[in-house]
Amino acid sequence: MDGAGRNEATRALGAALRNRRLAQGMSLRALAKRVGLTAHGTLVDYEHGRRIPPEDLIVACEKVLEVDDGSLRRLRVAALAERAGQQSALLLASSGASSGASSGASSDVSSGAGGTRPPEDAPAPAAARPARGWWRRWPALVAVLALLAAGLTAAAFRPGGGQGTLRFGFESPQDRWSILWGSQAASGRVTDSLAYEGAHSYEVSITGASAKGYVAFGTTHGLRSLHSGMRVTMHLWTSYPSNGVRFFVYDPVSRPVWAPETPGNGSEVPISGGTRWTTVTWTVPPVSEVAGIGIQPYAENDVPRVVAVDAVSW
Repeated sequence: MDGAGRNEATRALGAALRNRRLAQGMSLRALAKRVGLTAHGTLVDYEHGRRIPPEDLIVACEKVLEVDDGSLRRLRVAALAERAGQQSALLLASSGASSGASSGASSDVSSGAGGTRPPEDAPAPAAARPARGWWRRWPALVAVLALLAAGLTAAAFRPGGGQGTLRFGFESPQDRWSILWGSQAASGRVTDSLAYEGAHSYEVSITGASAKGYVAFGTTHGLRSLHSGMRVTMHLWTSYPSNGVRFFVYDPVSRPVWAPETPGNGSEVPISGGTRWTTVTWTVPPVSEVAGIGIQPYAENDVPRVVAVDAVSW
């Protein structure tokens, strides 16, 4: 089977992404801009099934393209599992070839291809112990690889998962936060010029929010230990006196569910502007699984502002 035939799930994901974009009458350049990409070339690769998009990009595409059933994320999980299966098969084939070569070499020695037979009175060789080659453990390893590849499924976000308390300090590349919606009015980055503790925070620059819609930022990574009823503490900073922020989580199909402390517009938690950080604690609302957490700053005008978050924990 050729390479294209082995990438059916990846191509199905790309086709679904393209079909959803076209159904919205959106160009590649427009979609790239809406999801915060600086160029549309990577989207071309994704739509043609040449690469598997990262999860945060798929979440952003679902939001922009109004995909509310989580279908693009499920296709991505299938593509990851497909890729893991291919890699496992290649490793198995490689190990099989190695063991075959080794077996052939030992056969030549024992049968003496052109060599001499052992003397008749030579002691019989001890019974050979069954080989315990490392490749015999590949079935278990294949299963592990498949589980790792599907680590973004609902099981990965099971409430009360195996992790303990988690903390985002933005000192590590694994602390992946991004703009969840409103990328046309905001950009985000990890900065070393502002921090509540340590040396970094996640900084969001917002412009034109009131004219182009609300902005929200957060993460869909590292949330296995977070579930309904838990309390999330975070430290927020803004350059502009603000009416405040609202907090939410994504349910399994990427619908935002607002924290009970900020259930609707007008219920924002205030954060002071200037040099002080504001510490805020909010409660995870009732959802079957937590697939993301986010912050939505209140946008009342087009005054440019910066909002930063640091030291997020539960």
